[in-house]
Amino acid sequence: MADGTEPVDPSEIIYRRIIRSIKGGHYNPDRPQPLSHKAFGPRPIDTDGISFLRQKYVSSPEQAAAEGAIGHEYWIIEMLAGDLEGVGVKIEPAPLEDCIGHAVAPTINASNGDQSEVLAAMDRARNLKYKPFGPFPGKKPPSAVA
Repeated sequence: MADGTEPVDPSEIIYRRIIRSIKGGHYNPDRPQPLSHKAFGPRPIDTDGISFLRQKYVSSPEQAAAEGAIGHEYWIIEMLAGDLEGVGVKIEPAPLEDCIGHAVAPTINASNGDQSEVLAAMDRARNLKYKPFGPFPGKKPPSAVA
């Protein structure tokens, strides 16, 4: 059985969990493509890269959202790993003890999110084809969220 450490295949579906913002800044279902800049922006805790979940390790987009913090709702954005890789955003496995499907894009992280080449990669990524699901509630204590 796979343990989450195997390489991410370009044909794999991955999920990006995006917090539902009251102001609509992170994802707005009424906004046409592209996604907001914030959809791929690193947070201060993203020291190893922005997070993704590998679809093959979760039962549904709702379960992917459940990996988020209690008290928040999340949109789940479904994409192909190969599409992201094609625009310069490589997805690497980064399993966690309680979430073996966790993966990261190490080239977009908290220390470089304002660099021009990283901003350009984020811009290319937000223009890719995606499928949204949600919003769904997060179910983990905030201290346990990656």
